[in-house]
Amino acid sequence: MVSNYMTSVMMYISVDANIADTFLHTKFKRLLVVDKKGNLQGQISRQDILRAIRDFNDELS
Repeated sequence: MVSNYMTSVMMYISVDANIADTFLHTKFKRLLVVDKKGNLQGQISRQDILRAIRDFNDELS
């Protein structure tokens, strides 16, 4: 069964949340992102943030 392998506790954040603070103060590696109505918009991971920093640094070079 899927329930034997899934993560049952998930954390979500709003689309305008401070993502850095959220990751720094939680153990989660992935977060669900919801809009103001609570509709799922996607997910973001620590890896996504690292890629964004790398890309930003590349643009500055």
